Order: sequence, then C-alpha cells, then structure tokens
Amino acid sequence: MRFFLFLLIILFSLILRLYKLAEIPGEWFGDISNVHEYTQEVMKGEWPFYFLQSPGPVYHYLIAPYVLLTPYAGYLTYKLVSVLVGMAGIWGVYLLAKEMFSRRVGLVTAWLMSFSFWPLVWSRLGNSQIVIPVIFAFGAFFFIRFVKKRNTLDILFSGFIASLGWYTYPQTFIFVPILFVCYLYFLMTKKMIMTKKYEILLVFLVGIVLVFPLFQIIQNHPYNFESSGYIGKKTNYLLQESPISLTKQMLANYIKTFQMLYSQGDRVFRVNVSGSPIIDSISTVFIILSIIYLITHNRIKVLLNIFIIICLLLVPSVLPTLSSVEIPSSSRSIAIQPLLYLLIALGIRKTFFIIQKKTFSYVRWILLFIFLVSCFVLVLVNISKYFTSYVFGLPNNNFATGKKIAEYIDNNINSSISVYFASCCWTDRGEPEPKAVAYTIQKQRDYIGDSNISDCKEVSRFPAIVIFGPNDKQKIDEYRKCFPDTKENFVVIREQLVFVYIKIQSRI
Repeated sequence: MRFFLFLLIILFSLILRLYKLAEIPGEWFGDISNVHEYTQEVMKGEWPFYFLQSPGPVYHYLIAPYVLLTPYAGYLTYKLVSVLVGMAGIWGVYLLAKEMFSRRVGLVTAWLMSFSFWPLVWSRLGNSQIVIPVIFAFGAFFFIRFVKKRNTLDILFSGFIASLGWYTYPQTFIFVPILFVCYLYFLMTKKMIMTKKYEILLVFLVGIVLVFPLFQIIQNHPYNFESSGYIGKKTNYLLQESPISLTKQMLANYIKTFQMLYSQGDRVFRVNVSGSPIIDSISTVFIILSIIYLITHNRIKVLLNIFIIICLLLVPSVLPTLSSVEIPSSSRSIAIQPLLYLLIALGIRKTFFIIQKKTFSYVRWILLFIFLVSCFVLVLVNISKYFTSYVFGLPNNNFATGKKIAEYIDNNINSSISVYFASCCWTDRGEPEPKAVAYTIQKQRDYIGDSNISDCKEVSRFPAIVIFGPNDKQKIDEYRKCFPDTKENFVVIREQLVFVYIKIQSRI
C-alpha cells in the first residue's frame, strides 16, 4: 500500500512538473546558455572540466546522455532534464526522511516536495542548482544508514556522493567538511575512534583521492580562483576582513536568510514571486509544531543536529562577500530543501497522529476536518503561487520575447538567410538575449549570431536579416545608410510590436 502511495506521489509530481512546461517559464536567460554551452562541449567529446563562474562539471555530465539521445527542443530540453533530476531529488528526500524517522514521514516529505513552490520552480527552471538537494539528500541518506547499521560501504557511498559537491558549485564545497565532521563526531560519541581507526584512514584516503581533481581544475583554470576571479575574489575578501566584522555581517545575513522562509523572500523573479516567502504560512505552522514535538518528546538532540546542519549548509549563502541585494538567495540556500520539508512533514505526520489517537471522538472529527482542509489549502496555495503569481511576475507576464523571435524565424525566414542582432536586451528585464534566440531555434540554419554586432560592417554573410528592438529607430537608420535598398519589417505578435528587422540581399 505504501509503495502504491509513493507511486501516486511520483505521478502527481510528474503531472505538476510537465503541465505547461513548454510555456512556463518561457524565456531562456544567461544561466541556461551556460548549461547549454557546457553540455554541448561534453557531447562533442571535449571533456570539459572547469567551473563556468559558479557551475562545475557534475550537472552537465549528468544530463549530457539525455540531451544527446533525445531530439533537441531548445529550452524545453533543459527543462525536461531538470524535471527528471528534480524527481530524483524527491526519491532521495523520501529515502532520507524514511531512514531518519519512518516510512510515513518519508511519504509525507515526498508529497510536500511534489507540489511545494520552492522545489517546483527549480524542477522546471532547467538550471543546474536543481542537482544540489539531490546530492545532499542521497549523501545524507547513506550517512544516516551508516549511523544505524555501521556499514563501512555506506560511509564510503556517502563520502563519494558528498564529494560531488567539489565539482558542482562553490556553495557545495561545504558538503564534504560537514560529512567528515559528522562522521568523526559520531565515532567520538560512540567511543569508536580507536576501534574504527582503519575505517577512518580508508575514508580519509578516499576523500583525498576524490578531492584531487579539484586541484587540477584550480591548476588548469586558475583565473576563476585568483584574487580577481569569480570565486577567488570572494575568498580574498574574507581574508581581509576582521573576524568580529565577519561574524556581525554573517549573523545579520543569517537573520535575513531565515526570514526568507516565512517573511521576506528572494527578489529574483525567475526563482520566486519577488519578495514573497519561500514557504507558505501553513507550512510555517507545521514547522513550529514539528519543533514542539521534538522538544516535548526528548528529541532535542535530533532538533539541534538538524538546525546545526541547516546553519552549516547556509554558510555559502550568508557570507559577507555577497552584496546585500544577493541576500537572501533561494538558489544559494537550495541545499536545505530536504531538511526543511522533512521538518514540515514531521509536523504534519505528528499532528495527524495526535488527532487520530489523543482526542475524544467528536472533537477528533472536527480537528480532522480542519487538518484535512489545511492540507488541501496547502496544496492549493503552492500550486496557485506557481501557475498564477509566479507567471505574472515573469517579464511581460511570461511573454518570452526571445522564444517568440525564434519561432518567427523558424516559421518565416528561409534557413539560407543569415541572422544578425544589432540590438539585444531591450525589455525591462534584459531580454531577449541573442543566445536565447540562437539556441532556441529548432531548424538548422546557415548562420545565426549568438551576440549582437556593433556595426553594420560586421554583416558579412548574405542574404541576411538584422534584428532590432522596437525602439531602435536611430540604429535602423544607421544600418539603412549601409544598406539603402532595405526597409523595415515590423513583427507584431499578440498585438504587440516584438521586434523590427531589415532584410539584406548583398553588400553594395
């Protein structure tokens, strides 16, 4: 029966993640270009192994077989693969919650992950952060199983999975240190340090082997780790600040990050309804009930362990190296998803248990009705937030300018005609990017630019079209001086002037 319930949860998760996936979200932004370009290098057999600003190689190698073996569908391809990775995360969180508490808590946690806004938005986004909670959930699952069964293979599996954090994001570098500290702490509390010395040595040696490729990345691609690089400049800032100043700033950032959960959330429109809390008020109540349950049932140690791990996982998201506008950040905090929804699930499960077992019959039915209505509203609020509020917060109500241009070119411009961009990013949210159009186009073309040109002399492949924004009259006039025998073509979609282009047969 429980296996059947789990399959129903998976099916429900899949339906929510596939519903209108091609339309929501619509616009391809720069992060997806990074995923596409890195994955293309993998598929070409170039064996890329570096950090592209923040993302490392793990996600791109993971998804490359899917991208290679399925027909390319532009942005939809990367959204579909993130759906699959997100589904793997639900399985991992289920296993973790089951191992920590019970199968029923695991089922409730998986159920929450299936529809809650935070996992849902990242499962459909197509970006590489979706792999972070997957890595944490499976790594933590094997560690908890090691704690319960004392099987050396489990701690090795946990270490291997955690070590993927070295090659995923800088924010996941912390996975291995957390695991190793938890491992040593467990052995110390059980007075097993001496009896497990060979196991400790094995774990340590395996850890050294697994971190060695990171040193190769730093050696072969030092620019990202130097003082002026994307990662290095953050480390350099930490070394320059005083410990007292860093502590004050981090405490303030912790407060802002925890407020993100229930009060003031991430303002990045692609990952949140700008400024809204990451979890809903009903879930917040269940977290409080979960905390009360753990305290009143002599499980304070479990609560403290969860809280400490959450705080450690949040370290990369509260570092003073980040600007104030980047805090709070749901993307840098995404590793806490498994533990957060586990706490909510525990509150739901124990509330139901108390109602079922601890009350008189007539009161029980009233409380049960309130409980079921609350759960129904919980589902409704999260789904509604994604498919209504989130959509309205996307640029131009999710009009997806880049996608519209790509569709127009596919349907109306002959594949032998080259495509250039004399302008880009003309909307208020920085869309459309030339890469968003170039990588979304489905039909094979002789040439399409993936960046905007600055001068009409750069148009060198004929025949060609040059694309402008709706308000680029001055630029259009400049290009018409180079190509006087052209005229503007105004493309209107849904009663909206989307872009303007000129068609050029040859250079005069």
